[in-house]
Amino acid sequence: MAEKKFGHEYDTSAPADDPPRNYFVPHFGEDEDIKFTKNNIANAEKKVGTWNVQRDGNGAWVLPSVDANQYGNFKGENNWPSEKMPSLIQTDAEVNTLSDPICSSAGCTQYKHKKKELGYKINYSVPSFGRDNDINENFASLKTAEGIVGEKFMIGSTGDKYKNKAKDTDYNFNPALDGEVISTLKNLGDAEKSVGHKWNIMDVQLDSDIKADAGTESDPICSSAGCTQYKHKKKELGYKINYSVPSFGRDNDINENFASLKTAEGIVGEKFMIGSTGDKYKNKAKDTDYNFNPALDGEVISTLKNLGDAEKSVGHKWNIMDVQLDSDVKADTEVESDPICSSAGCTQYKHKKKELGYKINYPVPSFGRDNDINENFASLKTAEGIVGEKFMIGSTGDKYKNKAKDTDYNFNPALDGEVISTLKNLGDAEKSVGHKWNIMDV
Repeated sequence: MAEKKFGHEYDTSAPADDPPRNYFVPHFGEDEDIKFTKNNIANAEKKVGTWNVQRDGNGAWVLPSVDANQYGNFKGENNWPSEKMPSLIQTDAEVNTLSDPICSSAGCTQYKHKKKELGYKINYSVPSFGRDNDINENFASLKTAEGIVGEKFMIGSTGDKYKNKAKDTDYNFNPALDGEVISTLKNLGDAEKSVGHKWNIMDVQLDSDIKADAGTESDPICSSAGCTQYKHKKKELGYKINYSVPSFGRDNDINENFASLKTAEGIVGEKFMIGSTGDKYKNKAKDTDYNFNPALDGEVISTLKNLGDAEKSVGHKWNIMDVQLDSDVKADTEVESDPICSSAGCTQYKHKKKELGYKINYPVPSFGRDNDINENFASLKTAEGIVGEKFMIGSTGDKYKNKAKDTDYNFNPALDGEVISTLKNLGDAEKSVGHKWNIMDV
């Protein structure tokens, strides 16, 4: 009745389980913002002194004042006595706060818009798998670059090493002219007014323009400095050249290649050398300078001469293929050889081997497990630590194990004796009454 009246059905289901507590949270080190803040505090203290806030006997903070921080100029300009020096920190007690007569001390809550459901979840928990690998590599590259240049990188500053010290001086780029310069300019103005001609520095004849010797003549077109009037004016390239480029160290891919090479050298037990694989595979025959066109032996020379004379005498060129060897002569009249095939077999009918056109069965060096696989195993280890469960291929461990599968059940057991008797009696009764018993008829 009450549910019908209020249009709401009372829910008697059990309350939701409490959220998990005291679960494992991986620690990935101090946050970078905290590190930067500590670094900035240290730099500020190094410049103006250590800032140390103390408590008095009642436990209240003793706030620093102008006098305590030795702001002498501030104190002197305002002519304040030390006991009346203002605090540098404004506390809540020093703020004149007035209450809005319309709103309560909790704020103007009556004007708040009703919250509308967003239609999606917010502020849900997101597991942290640590800082991204690209960020880690950037920090490693930065550390390498700092080691190379010997300078700590700071946001907004490169430190004293590259500081432009000229900027510490407030130069006067519009100084007052010297008295002699003022007089010279006045006299020049008077002379120009007197002769009615504007003086031009290009009209001045220098000593180098005057002939020093009557026997020496200068090219009337060019000066002794050369024909500079015909030089092409230098045109701006439109882009900078020869500018400094910072070195951030060797590329990470190169570092990984060297690491893989080191792993491969450890696997094969051989140091890799450019242009050589070391003594293990060294062709020692190359250490000897062989003579591939030696002088013929005296007996060989005589034999070749005699052969030439014999060929000339009989009018026939000797061919090594015409020589009959002992193996070609029958050793026994009872033994006959196949006139088509030799004792090695019918090799003349074998198919000629054709080259594949590419190499096979060549050695392939192992450079160790791929870096992506290593990162996947590291992420898996972190995830296993978060959920507190060891990941197993094909199984999630004992927690979700189907223990019934441990027993080899007999799904076709032999029937019990009473069951056999019952089935026989049922068959006899069906035969007797001429009717097939059906369980649905019961």
